Amino acid sequence: MMKNSLLHKIMALLTAVLMLMALGACSSEEAVAPDTTIPVTVGEAQTGDLVLQNTYIGTLTAGESVYVVPLAAGEITGVFVSVGEQVEEGQLLMTIDDEAAQLSLASAEAAYTATRATMDQTTGSAYDLADLQLDSNIQSLRDSISAYTDNVGDAKDSRSDLEDSLEDTETAAAQAAADYQQAATAYATAVNAQKTLVIHDVLSDEELRAVLTNSSNEAYAACSEVHDLLVEWGTSVDRLDSYIDDLEEDMDAAAEKLAAISSAQSTIQSGIDSLDSAIKQYRQAVSGYRDALALTEDSAEITQGDLREETQAILNAQLDAVSVGVEAAKYQLSLYQITAPISGVVESVSAEEHGLAGGSAAFVISNKASMTVTFYVTEEVRNALTAGQAVTVERNGKTYSGTITEIGVSLDLTKGLFKIKASVDAEEGALASYTTVSVTTDTYRQEDAVLVPYDAVYYGDDGTYVFLAKDGKAVRTPVQTGLSDEITTAVTEGITPGDLVVTSWSPDLSDGAELSYEESAGGITVTPSGG
Repeated sequence: MMKNSLLHKIMALLTAVLMLMALGACSSEEAVAPDTTIPVTVGEAQTGDLVLQNTYIGTLTAGESVYVVPLAAGEITGVFVSVGEQVEEGQLLMTIDDEAAQLSLASAEAAYTATRATMDQTTGSAYDLADLQLDSNIQSLRDSISAYTDNVGDAKDSRSDLEDSLEDTETAAAQAAADYQQAATAYATAVNAQKTLVIHDVLSDEELRAVLTNSSNEAYAACSEVHDLLVEWGTSVDRLDSYIDDLEEDMDAAAEKLAAISSAQSTIQSGIDSLDSAIKQYRQAVSGYRDALALTEDSAEITQGDLREETQAILNAQLDAVSVGVEAAKYQLSLYQITAPISGVVESVSAEEHGLAGGSAAFVISNKASMTVTFYVTEEVRNALTAGQAVTVERNGKTYSGTITEIGVSLDLTKGLFKIKASVDAEEGALASYTTVSVTTDTYRQEDAVLVPYDAVYYGDDGTYVFLAKDGKAVRTPVQTGLSDEITTAVTEGITPGDLVVTSWSPDLSDGAELSYEESAGGITVTPSGG
């Protein structure tokens, strides 16, 4: 019988010393019949929960990040913020040369003014002048349709260029993934080869040669395969550690390249989405102008047909149409004033004065009022986690509470683990984006289990067991165990709450041994693990 605790070994040594001292003291006295009972401590098995915790390395990011992509193209005339600066929603970030947009607005406003004047004049019975104004309005609307149609074409060309770029990155991403898989396979093969050598205690080229000289050696077959691999790789046992380090560096470099390509794809897709939105707006403007043009042409026909009673209604419709043109021109002009869509900290600035805007993100703004930590776990741990579960985040000696918000459903191929995200409760600015932190959370739990001290459980060749105290005797009782830590073990089969468990150790303890003990009123003192 072997106990799994150093404490028991120390107690055995002390018991032997005390026995020798007792024999020496009694050597000159009359022999006394020895007391064969074994003094032990016992207590009742308790019911409780056993919880284990794990700690992981996580990366912080802002809870909300926005890529600011200008919808207008042109020369940048001013950049008014820098990296690290706090900005408020609506704050001016940069301006783009808006001369053309100003002219478009002036033209739209002029059309509106002209329409208004025409209405006034027509209501004063100047029908001939009204006909002339209608012709002018029709041409203005046609010009606007032509201009916005050109805008749609330009935006489509830009989108096509971005799609070409995205296709290029997809090819690069596939190659990067293949490179990573190849590097990972080579690394794993080399590590397994090294493990084979270690298992057979072959730690040098000389030892390998010695094994290969004797084909009857049980390690010959395995080491022969490793030797063939070493020859193929152009290395040796003595240089295998360095070879594995090089393979690991290749694998890490391939993973970094794959991540960089994925980031580039996200940026390109963001540009495509922005252009899709612009194309939709341009088409809406064209549709509005076409509706207005059709209406204006109809009204001109009616007016020229001497249906003066309908003139007022027609002119009102014209005025509404050119009002749309003014609003559209104002919106177009507003695109040349780039403002912050949210309040937060400027994370990056890619725009430069006198540079060209359009098609890519000029700014990245993060709202750090809320932070998110991302960490990775095994599938077994992932299955034990739940959304809303509490986490503790530690950075530079300070701790922050948090809650799991997202549990990955698919394996992250670059890490071989599942991604977990949690919100972090911290004051704004207390934590920096992209810094590493430690994240602690419950990972394993056994509820309503029968708990006993870790040192009360014995492990023998015939299985796991404890000693129960029944009628003054030790009863060896087989058990099945579940979770355990350095203090507590959960017993799943074999004993029930209230059973008296022997919690101390004696070298004479065996099945059926006579015991002397006093029951403790509170039973076994067991502290469930809290991590």
